[in-house]
Amino acid sequence: MPLFLAPHLSQSLQIDGNDDDWGQIEYRFDLRRYLEPEVRWVDTATFAWDDEMLYFTIKRTPSSTLTLLLDTDLAADFASRKRDDDDFAIKIIAGDGCQVRGMWLFPARTRSSLALAARPQKQAPHSLCTLELGIPLAALHLKAAALVPTKGWVSGSTDPDAQRTYHPRAGKAIGVGLIDSRGATSTPGLDPADPTTWQTLLFIADR
Repeated sequence: MPLFLAPHLSQSLQIDGNDDDWGQIEYRFDLRRYLEPEVRWVDTATFAWDDEMLYFTIKRTPSSTLTLLLDTDLAADFASRKRDDDDFAIKIIAGDGCQVRGMWLFPARTRSSLALAARPQKQAPHSLCTLELGIPLAALHLKAAALVPTKGWVSGSTDPDAQRTYHPRAGKAIGVGLIDSRGATSTPGLDPADPTTWQTLLFIADR
């Protein structure tokens, strides 16, 4: 089961369907290593964050819906395994040709404050669609200053072509999960109603 890492960014990402600017992120996860061959509906998934947004992009096969689950208070799960107001579900409805037809953040009371965008990749080889999301931290009741209180650093030459060494600091951990409309999940045994079965997303910062 992968531990997803979400690095802090010094430059915001453009949510436009072109993931070229995601090259600044050193942590990408090939989920095909963790899925059974018959349910390999997703290729790679990547998270990142800045002082305003949590970013998410995924390369996947086209289908009708994709749900991203986020649990922003893991400590509360030790007292109750039921979903509550710190557990969020973002549902994306996509049609043929990677066209996004709708997107919602649940619970509904947060929907009015949600300012996110998703766009398909214009040309995706092997019938894969690239979806990008930008989720305001405020919509998830998260504050940037509390995610990684003390940032790490980068050593090495400032030359963009030179090798660098990253020394990230770890911060807040939240729950995360992915569900496809066909019932396939990003990890075996994931129950959308039980956040303790979800995977873990760790916020880190080296800049």
